[in-house]
Amino acid sequence: MCADEQTLTSFGLEILRNDSLANYASTLLDLRIQDALGLREIQANALKECKKIRTLHITRAPKLKKITEGVFDAHFPSFKMLRIAHSGLEVIPNMNLLNTDPTIIAMIDFDSNNIKNITSSSVKVKAENLILDHNDIEVIEDWSFHDSQIANLSLKGNKRLRLISEDAFTGLKNLRTLDVSQTAIRKLPTHGLSGLEVLKMKDTSAMWEFPSVLHFPEIKEAYLTYPYHCCAFKFPVTHDPWEFSRLQSLRKDLHKRYCASTTPEDTSTVEEITEPTIQKRSVSKAPLGEHNNEGINICSILKR
Repeated sequence: MCADEQTLTSFGLEILRNDSLANYASTLLDLRIQDALGLREIQANALKECKKIRTLHITRAPKLKKITEGVFDAHFPSFKMLRIAHSGLEVIPNMNLLNTDPTIIAMIDFDSNNIKNITSSSVKVKAENLILDHNDIEVIEDWSFHDSQIANLSLKGNKRLRLISEDAFTGLKNLRTLDVSQTAIRKLPTHGLSGLEVLKMKDTSAMWEFPSVLHFPEIKEAYLTYPYHCCAFKFPVTHDPWEFSRLQSLRKDLHKRYCASTTPEDTSTVEEITEPTIQKRSVSKAPLGEHNNEGINICSILKR
């Protein structure tokens, strides 16, 4: 085994103590803890001296219900990946004070734990990918991701997730991809999602109130299952005429205020928000022919 990679399998200890890694701390790059059936605690300074650590993987640690405050209050210049999966986590670890170079972590993965809810300001991370799939999340509160930078956020497979609060994503920066597939949400809030490019919402049968595509000006792809979801993307004018009218009026008003060269009689330069101008593509994974009599999947059509 290389000195810079340490794998602990069938880990018998209940506590990873502050000095447990003392013999490896100066050279340790990658730490894997597997089948740690008895592990229930990681002490606050257990990783403190592992200045070169790049990855931490913990899998199958069912008694590890939380990460002690302070474990990630450190400067790990090369840290790129944290994965705690198929374990017993009930709350998302506090990583607010984790200092890395560069500041963006490639992946934070808490797949298949027992995380119950995401509370206000509980997630403060800078990551390319944050994976919270297959947990027991029921509610995501307002401002849960405030001050975070996350490019790709996945909540897939949280079958008990029924409520995403109106401002759950408010304050979240740089979000480009959101996956809420296989959840029980009834409504998807739009605050904080204006920069969204990819929306994955497959197998969300409880969701009857679907937001208009007009709320997602940057959207490029939408992965949907049900035809009543697809129609919101395909026919935004008829799906939400009030919102369509409101946005059109707002654009005209802004044009009048800030485009002084346009006279009241000359409105030809005002860009109308009309259905054909939406250069977006929605993709449905339902079989062809399921959505209409002609056998055409309406969500695969590129609107021109």
